[in-house]
Parts: sequence; C-alpha cells; structure tokens
Amino acid sequence: MKKSIILLAGTLLLASCSDFLTRTPEASFNSETYFKNEGSLKTYINGFVQKYTPDALDICTGDAYSDICVTPQSTGYLTDYWDADKQTGWSSSNWNMLYNVNWFLANFRSTPGVSEEALNHYEATARFWRAYFYYEKVKTFGDVPWYDTPIDAEDYDALYKGRDDRDFVMTKVLEDLNFACEHLYSSSEWTNGAQINKYIALAYKSRVCLFEGTYRKYHSVNPSTQKPWTDASLQGKFIDECIKACEELINSGAYSIYSAGNVRGQYRELFTKEAVNRTEVIWAREYSASLNIGHEVTWRFAAGGYGGSYSGSHDFVRMFLNLDGSRREAEVEDFVTEMTGRDWRLSQIFMGPDYAKTKGGVQNVKTAPNFAVTRTGYHVCKFTLDDTAYEASATATNAMPILRYAEVLLNYAEAKWEKGEFNSAVWDQTIRPIRERAGVSGEMPSGADPFLAEYYGMNDNMALEIRRERAIELYMEDLRTDDLARWHKGDLLTRAWYGIYVPAADVPFDLNNDGQNDVCFYTEKAGNESGVVYQKLDGTRELSENGLLKYNIKRNWEEKMYIRPIPRSALVVNPNLGQNKLWE
Repeated sequence: MKKSIILLAGTLLLASCSDFLTRTPEASFNSETYFKNEGSLKTYINGFVQKYTPDALDICTGDAYSDICVTPQSTGYLTDYWDADKQTGWSSSNWNMLYNVNWFLANFRSTPGVSEEALNHYEATARFWRAYFYYEKVKTFGDVPWYDTPIDAEDYDALYKGRDDRDFVMTKVLEDLNFACEHLYSSSEWTNGAQINKYIALAYKSRVCLFEGTYRKYHSVNPSTQKPWTDASLQGKFIDECIKACEELINSGAYSIYSAGNVRGQYRELFTKEAVNRTEVIWAREYSASLNIGHEVTWRFAAGGYGGSYSGSHDFVRMFLNLDGSRREAEVEDFVTEMTGRDWRLSQIFMGPDYAKTKGGVQNVKTAPNFAVTRTGYHVCKFTLDDTAYEASATATNAMPILRYAEVLLNYAEAKWEKGEFNSAVWDQTIRPIRERAGVSGEMPSGADPFLAEYYGMNDNMALEIRRERAIELYMEDLRTDDLARWHKGDLLTRAWYGIYVPAADVPFDLNNDGQNDVCFYTEKAGNESGVVYQKLDGTRELSENGLLKYNIKRNWEEKMYIRPIPRSALVVNPNLGQNKLWE
C-alpha cells in the first residue's frame, strides 16, 4: 500500500488523485509519522467535516427540481441534463472522498497511545462518511463498484472491475452505519458542534433505511438491471432498521420538537438564526458573522437578478390545513384569503399578506411577493433574512439544518405505516407535535383527503397524512426529490404548475391589503401605475379558466430517469462498468 496523501490546506489533510485510476501526490507524508496521537486522528477526521458537509445552497436548493418547487431551471434539468455526456458525479474529484476515507481506515489503528474506545469512534466517523458517499452514489447511479480499501495504481483488477449489485453495496452501507451508531460518541463535546456523533448517525441511518426500504417496495426491479431485486428480504430489513434507529434516537431524549409558544414564527426560527437550535437540529452547516463566513441563500431567494426564481405551487399550498385541522375545500381563493386561517407554516415558508422586512435600515416595511423573483406569487422566505442588506451579497450567516428531529419523527411514522404498525399512539408521538408546533389541531383525521388521494394516486388516509406532513415540514430541505424517487412518483414532476389567483388581466391588484396595488398581469401593453410590477402574459405564463396563474415550461419524465446514465467518459475508461439498462 502506498501511504501518500495530498495536503490541501492548513490542517485539512485529504488524499487525492489525478483521476480515478492513478494518484499523483502533490505533497505526501507517511502514516507512521503523521498519526502520532489522538489529536492527529481528530484533525484528520475533522477534515472530512470541513470538506464534505453539505453547504447552504446544497441544502436549501436540493429540491429545486421537484413537483412542489417551481423554477425555470427545471426545463434544462428535465429535458437536457440526462445525456450520458453531460453527467457529473463520477469524475476523479468525486471519488477522492472514498479514497481519503479508505486510506484513513487502512492506517489509523497504528496510532500509539489511543484507547480502543477512541479508535472505534474514529473508525465510526470514517465509516459514516463512507456510507454517506455510497448512499449518494447509489441514489444517483444505482449499481456502483464497492471499494473498502485504498487502491494501488497497479491493481488493475480492482481499478477496472465492474459495478457491484445494489443489494451488496447497500448492505455494506448499512454495516457502516450500524458501526457508526454503535461506536460514535454522544457526549456534549461531540454534539454541541459540527462534528459527527452518534445522534447524527442514527438520524442519517433512519433517512437512508427509509429510502432504500420504500424504494424497493415501490420499484419492483433494480433500476440498473431491470431485473427483480436479488434479495427480496432487504425491503423489510431496511424498514426494520429505520424503525430501530428512530426508536433509539427518540428514546434517548436528546432532542424534541422546538416549541416556544410562538406558533406564528417558531418554525421559521429554525432556519433564520445564526446559532443552531440544538433542541431540534441534530446536524447543521454553521456560519459566523464574527468570522465573516457567510452564504448567499438570502440573495438566491430574494434577489430578482439571481435567476433561480424558486417558487411554490398552488397544489402545494392546497396541502396546508386550516388551523382547526380541517381541509381547505375551496380550490380558488384570492391571495389574502388563501393565506389566512391556515397552518402557520404557510406564512413561514412563503411571504404572506403580513410579511415585512427591513429596507434600507427602515424596519417592518410591509412587503408583497416580488414577481421579479417568484414565477407563481408564492415567494419562498423560509431561509431568508428579512433585510435587504443581505439581498445582493453572500453575507447571510443563518445556520442551515441538515438533519432535524422532525424528520426523524416523520421517518418513524412512515416506517411504522409501512410495517402495518401505525396507530393513534404513533400519531401522537410523531405527527401531532409537528402540527401543534404550527398551531394546527393535532387530532387524527378520519377519511382520505380527496385532493391528496388524486394527487398521489392512493387512498390510504394515514399514508396521505404522512406525505402531507413530509411535503410541508421538510419543504426545500433536499428531501422531496428523493421522496418522489422512492415512491415511484417521478411523473409528478410534469404535473401542471399553477400559482396565485389573478382577478383579471390588465388590472392591477393589491396582494397584502396595504392599500397599494402590487402587480398587474397584462396581455398587450404595460401600464404605469406607481409601485406596480407589470408582468406580461406571454404563453410561458397565462391565466387558467378559473383565474389561476399558470406557468408553462417544457418538462419531461421517463422511467429511466430514476437513476442517471453512467457517464460515457467513464465507460470509455472502463467498459466493465456497463450502462444502466434503460440508458443503453
């Protein structure tokens, strides 16, 4: 084994290579000289945290290409992106992470003076990251080659081997996660920061296992081969392991649903504060104003020139219940009425009639949705800071949750339903506290919601209510696209997108009851009323028969798109990889 590694920056020590097949060290050291004590082990694994923790934009824009997020970028993603020559995620830089982890695992146990407990913790950390790496690869490409040791440049059998069956790879992922859950530390030293700990591993395991178990249920074949799953028992095993992880985390009492009595704002506080709310947030990407380390999320969601134009859909808004827990019967309502009397998360996810921000130092300026940003009128504010000072720079420092206790409860609810074990006690433990945090009655409803039944093509009341909560509670937290994939509901990505109700074309109207008209959708010629944003109805946007704004862009979905094609460049280097069946 060649014991070499690239020195990337400062104390961040990570191995790399010029491509997936060979390594060209730029700076190197020997493991025996580097791993001198426990401090060197900690330095090395903290490098993984610094390098591989998702950043703010990865977290809050990961669901941009889903059914309930409207964005013009969906055209490029759902029509042009899927060519085998355009794929990312398989280049040398993408595989370096695996080499770094495996190199550490092959060398760290020779470190002198470190207890077995500590060595197991550091091994668990590395194995967590290996599981993280492979879960992302399997979601993206299906079958992939499994490696659990660093590969020599001369080991051609390993370098040019074919892909391993998904059953084998995901079983190995589960082994790594189980080791991590058993051996990672859970003391405050490890949970009050960004370091990987037992609770992160348990929460992440619940996510991975729910995904894999339900994916196997709703997909009758392995998407890479289009053949039945090799081991049919894994469907139930992954669901069982999800439940096991959730129950251990729940029973630990380490986390709870954050509820400070402010139903109108406490949900959004989880996403707009610099300090991580450790009552509920298990893992977060942290930023610092004092250290001048910020991100551009507010800029991305609030500034018209950025281009993402992430917006909500009318169908998504229809999912929000009334405060008394009843379903909203009216399909079409004016914007103010539509946003009133509902689950308070609605006005904490989207700018509602009472939304206000600081503008040029002036506080509490009532602000309507900005049609220079939103395509539908449902303007996302969940992650944004309410001050225009952050709308043209990467200076926002609010922490971005990666894993929350609310997700663990929803994972548990769904896994228990999948096992046929969902009952009123599970409801009270999971769905009730999440709804009541948002001011919604936590009573268990009877009968399936006709709208959701049509939307998802199923009629089970509890399954629909669980899906309602996942959509709302976890909106834009990089989970919706994965949910659609595992439920085999990719076709929802082409469902028609509607926005707010527009009383009439060519007539300005007020969106937030401040006495000032805000927007006008015109057909031929824009007007000149002061303070009004004029938007042309040009075919991309039009009014439906019932007055809803409709957003039309080209979108496409095919069965093969549940996984991406193996990049053609990778197949040229190693034909043994083979192409995913429907992409051949």
